[in-house]
Amino acid sequence: MSKWFSHLLLPHDLGSPGRARSFVRHLLDEHELPELADDVQLVVTELATNAVVHARTPFSVSVSRDGPVLRVRVEDGAPEHPALSGDAGPDDTGGRGLTLVEGVSDSWGVERIDGHAKAVWATFAVEQA
Repeated sequence: MSKWFSHLLLPHDLGSPGRARSFVRHLLDEHELPELADDVQLVVTELATNAVVHARTPFSVSVSRDGPVLRVRVEDGAPEHPALSGDAGPDDTGGRGLTLVEGVSDSWGVERIDGHAKAVWATFAVEQA
């Protein structure tokens, strides 16, 4: 059963979501999981963008696999829990990130860390060969 973990620290910088996306793409290629690339990259990009735009702190991206489950996690330094926004209109440029996360992942959630930070995570099923 395949099990691995990788972690990347990123600064509060507008280029960090792109670096998070590349990090994930590299891991999925390295572990021969191209079928997950589009959805996982979308989720990591959305969560990293939220960390940059809303938390305004450095953040980390973790990706792990434990058998049939791939898990991504973005931890930032803001304690506020993100919420799904059903109010985004067709002309709005934001407000859809967690709706996308919910739509393409198998599950997702938020964990409070020591009362001053949080992690948002999502899971994806890995097809067994």
